[in-house]
Amino acid sequence: MNYWNSAFAIFTIAVFSNQNTNAESVKLRAIQIDGAIPFCCTGDKASPGFTIDLVNAINKTQKDFEIELQIVPSKRFYKELLPQQSFDFVFFQDPKFSFEGNFKEVSEFGIAGKEIFFSLTKNANDSQYFSDKSIKNKSIAGREGYTYEFAQNTIKDYDKIYKQFNVSLVNSDEQVVDMVLKGRCQVGVVEYHYLRYQNKINQDVAKNIFISKRADSPNFRQMIITRKSKITAKQLDAILSKLYKDNTIQQIADKYNIEGFRVPAQ
Repeated sequence: MNYWNSAFAIFTIAVFSNQNTNAESVKLRAIQIDGAIPFCCTGDKASPGFTIDLVNAINKTQKDFEIELQIVPSKRFYKELLPQQSFDFVFFQDPKFSFEGNFKEVSEFGIAGKEIFFSLTKNANDSQYFSDKSIKNKSIAGREGYTYEFAQNTIKDYDKIYKQFNVSLVNSDEQVVDMVLKGRCQVGVVEYHYLRYQNKINQDVAKNIFISKRADSPNFRQMIITRKSKITAKQLDAILSKLYKDNTIQQIADKYNIEGFRVPAQ
């Protein structure tokens, strides 16, 4: 998961009003951390991101809450907004990464994911190419600001990963994929849903990338509710479960090639 690599701009996303004239409607401020494709695809008007489309659906289909979504760089989120608790909840983050108890509760609704290894199809045709023994002898591209199980590193000990592996750490999943496609690195490690989305929209990826069955580290993206929030996890779960049950969420997910939903038991 990424923490530190972004500028300080904040973008407020225009979402559909729920068209509710009821003065009781509760306004919520929600956060999506920028750069988390396909959850946030900044600059793409046709496919702005799973979270943006989901917020539009939430606002259109119920009247109790109205969400204003802000797209926030990760550095500002973790250094400023999270300590201040100046929002109601954040979309699709794993609470085990850098939250350090700075939240009230988390949703049951979420999306299971992982960091996944990949390479050029001409180089790899099975997952043995990505074994522990094999990758020690390969050039690897990954994201700066991530922890990797294969290297057993933390954010604070990057010397460890550089000493043990021939690794290049860059600022985005897009750069990781580009390095592998251009042959600058033999192996890449990116978020699974990012690679699935690229496999859907990018012919170079679809034709030339072999995705390993080996995952580096799992994650479970949930809604993380702050102590000052005007909505509870139970209320948010109820809204999302209803949208999942009526197939609204699946229709949005198909657009971005997202899978792995976990829904609260009814």
